[in-house]
Amino acid sequence: MEDEKDIKIIYFVDIASKKVFVTDFFPCEMDYQKIPNRN
Repeated sequence: MEDEKDIKIIYFVDIASKKVFVTDFFPCEMDYQKIPNRN
């Protein structure tokens, strides 16, 4: 197991398309095309 405490996993929901996104960086501009989509 890797101990990466500096990496924050951020989950957020796109209400418009009703999808849940997960990313390991903070999406400053919320560019959904660059964010991996995990339904």
